[in-house]
Amino acid sequence: MSYINNFIMSILDFFYNITGNYGVALILFTVLVKLILYPLTHQQFKALKEQQKIQPELTKLKEKYKEDPQRLNQEMIELYRRHKINPLGGCLPLLIQFPILAILYSAINAYSGKFANASFLWIKSLATPDLPLLIIYGISMVASSFLSTPLSDDPSQRSSQLFMNIGLPIIFTVLFKNFPSAFILYWFVFNILTTVQQVYVMRVLK
Repeated sequence: MSYINNFIMSILDFFYNITGNYGVALILFTVLVKLILYPLTHQQFKALKEQQKIQPELTKLKEKYKEDPQRLNQEMIELYRRHKINPLGGCLPLLIQFPILAILYSAINAYSGKFANASFLWIKSLATPDLPLLIIYGISMVASSFLSTPLSDDPSQRSSQLFMNIGLPIIFTVLFKNFPSAFILYWFVFNILTTVQQVYVMRVLK
């Protein structure tokens, strides 16, 4: 991990030498990561969009074969095959993002001395937790959830969507309450960039 931490920190130091601020350096690092992951997340959102298109057909299949789970699975697989949809296509970007978060968190802790003396906007130290930033992060997650995934008209789906749109952001906000603000800043900016991309793919791109 020390080699990986050194590599991440060398990138952050490069951006710091350009900007003179580790907060701005973290934002530029986030943009870099987003650009690298852009093709994968683009495919993820396209897959989600295609799944939304066939949702009415899926609902009919579930109603028609609700007493025969095996036949239902067969019909769903056939439906995905006809529309050339991989139902697991949206998982890969998420699986890649979690190791990146873990690596960044490790690097921030390994070089906490640098971040301890780094300030950004109202944040006096990027190495310590910052409640206002954490609250903004939580609000951004709720807002992005509703922007990218509007509530369904189906009451059975609405409750699960409300949990995903509100419950999960609250859980993550509580879990991250003791995390360094440098880590939260990265996750906040990445979330904003991902939301912009998702809204573009789901609502603009044909």
